Amino acid sequence: MRVLQVFDQYLPSTLNWVGHLLAHLPVSVCIGASWTMKGVFRDPRYRLFVNPMQRLLVGDAPAEFDHRWAYRLTSAVQSRTGLYPLWLRVQLRDAPPDLIHAHFGPVGCLYAPMASRMRRPLVVSFYGFDYTRVPQGKPQYRKRYKALFDQAAAVVSCSKEVGVQRLVDLGCPPDKIHAVAPGIDLSRFAEPPRWTRRGPLRMVQLATITPKKGQDTAIQALSLALAECPDLHLTFAGEVADAVYRRTLADLAGRLGVSEHITWAPFVPAHEVPVFLGSYDVFVHPSRHTDSGDHETTPVVILEAQACGLPVLATRHWDIPFQVLDGQTGILVEEGDARALATAMLRFSRMEAAEYERFSRHGRDHVGVHFDIQGAASHLMSIYHRAV
Repeated sequence: MRVLQVFDQYLPSTLNWVGHLLAHLPVSVCIGASWTMKGVFRDPRYRLFVNPMQRLLVGDAPAEFDHRWAYRLTSAVQSRTGLYPLWLRVQLRDAPPDLIHAHFGPVGCLYAPMASRMRRPLVVSFYGFDYTRVPQGKPQYRKRYKALFDQAAAVVSCSKEVGVQRLVDLGCPPDKIHAVAPGIDLSRFAEPPRWTRRGPLRMVQLATITPKKGQDTAIQALSLALAECPDLHLTFAGEVADAVYRRTLADLAGRLGVSEHITWAPFVPAHEVPVFLGSYDVFVHPSRHTDSGDHETTPVVILEAQACGLPVLATRHWDIPFQVLDGQTGILVEEGDARALATAMLRFSRMEAAEYERFSRHGRDHVGVHFDIQGAASHLMSIYHRAV
């Protein structure tokens, strides 16, 4: 089977699990994207169609955050004109795919006319901002989504419950919806060594610096916990997507007097995540909804943290309760509840090694059983066969 995978950009770190998923599919893969990066997912087995506009502006983008001005310009042109899909259809004329898989709802809307003209089935996956933020911020997408749902052979939700219901609420026929949870390749993550406290409890949040990740809640919780236990340290690592929010976080840490207990680390490439996370004791991820409608769905970094043996302190947000088993692989609190999060931090700061290792072992086992990348690939292949 020959499958054209279409994206807005190929491939950002937030979709690294999709890169691994494609590598496990027993199909011939073609990549269409209005913006491409060299990155670690430029597999030589794939046929990649680089946008002529990108070639004209800057050539190849070496890494994820290079030439952002050109990316924004190219993306805006494609979303308004659809020139790249028109060009791509010409390139595929002599060897058309059996199926087109669009990643994210707006991308599905952009490529739906091409799929119709080529008379090829269209599968579209929803991942996060496309569930709520897009139709809330751009109401015209409600109508576009309904047309997309009518045309699509299958609609894939990476959220098993909340996302599925959201798609139904948006007008998608239930019989077209398939839930495929994110998966990881556990072999990329070494078995964690026996745990021994070495100085302060080393906590980390690896996430884009943006409000839905809840770094402000983590800082407030750290402040409360430090009042009872000064032996804590929290590292924030990730790209700064919202500079205003980043300054707000720094100001908050200064006002609360916790700046010396916080380290700000840069973006960590996907292939370095297993080693990076191995340097910490606990993973923190207090996701929340924002006023714009933005939210998480199933943050893959939570699975990666548990694969590394890190217990996770997170919130009851979308599908996170399926990723983190409260009291077994981590601790869950309500969104924005800094005091409850501080209590969880204190619990791990006082925890004996035997209890910690039970959390660690259960987390890795949970990911291996329920979030295996090969299982996700097999499920997606069954959807492809049905669609074709």
